[in-house]
Amino acid sequence: MVGPLTEQQVDDFRRDGHMLVRGLIGRDQALELAEPILRLLRENPYDKRPWHERGPYDRVYDISGDTYLFDERCRRVTFSDRIARMAAQLLGTNGVRLFFDEAVNKPAPGAPTPWHRDGVFWGIDQRHLGLPWGMDCIRIWIALADLPPEVGGMAFVSGSHRVEGQHFTNGAWGWMHEGERYPKLRDLPLPADHRERAWVGGKERPVVNYTDLRAGDATFHTGGTMHAAAANATMKNRPAMVVCHMAPGTRMAEDPPEIQRTIFAPATPGDVLDGPKHPLLGTASAPSSDQPRHLATDAARVAHTSGNENSD
Repeated sequence: MVGPLTEQQVDDFRRDGHMLVRGLIGRDQALELAEPILRLLRENPYDKRPWHERGPYDRVYDISGDTYLFDERCRRVTFSDRIARMAAQLLGTNGVRLFFDEAVNKPAPGAPTPWHRDGVFWGIDQRHLGLPWGMDCIRIWIALADLPPEVGGMAFVSGSHRVEGQHFTNGAWGWMHEGERYPKLRDLPLPADHRERAWVGGKERPVVNYTDLRAGDATFHTGGTMHAAAANATMKNRPAMVVCHMAPGTRMAEDPPEIQRTIFAPATPGDVLDGPKHPLLGTASAPSSDQPRHLATDAARVAHTSGNENSD
């Protein structure tokens, strides 16, 4: 099994804001995970509108959450202390708290994902934690299908997580605000164009495009890292599972977006996010295996809205 990370990997990640980990989970395990992930997206997608009624952004991919309540195979990944400890290494903390997990699928054919930062949507406050520069949360995207070179994968602007002025803005999509703040981003080609440099924060920065991914490979990035994804030009689904970890002590922002108020409930603005939906994982004393820890309490299950009666 992959892990722990080397000091060089940690240093490179803190400098760049992203990294690729080959074989984070086994290929057979990843291919098997595709079945419950795609089933969850069919049964309980966040956006239940027909495809033709969705806006441009909502046609980029299908998405749903709380996969660990839906299937034991997902729970094994979400609550993996091995993976959580890797996130803790990057943040420099003794353990992390689960922020959320997601099922994601870019259907065939699927549009490219525009350049954006995830952190503008999250509604969290970590200013009091003293984390390393540019570190906030660790978002782990795990491929559940092979992505050949001609399809393209995830692309990242190295060092973009350290650009000043990345503040949470209520009610606005990240890349729209990035375009207003850094106009040249409007002209940045999508990853399929294999651009090698991007103008972000007043300087040119490297663009790294991770291609030729196999099921089980994973990308790690921070909430402030500018990234995008190529279109799905194949006739096959491109499923993935996402696990996002945050530093212990993270608070809900005083003015989060409305959807985050629902996700964080019963926490209220300003509260530390340490309730049953945010278990502590990956501490120094935690087991190193991926055996599932049944940390989804009754309170977390009540918060799940899928109505699925077979989550165990």
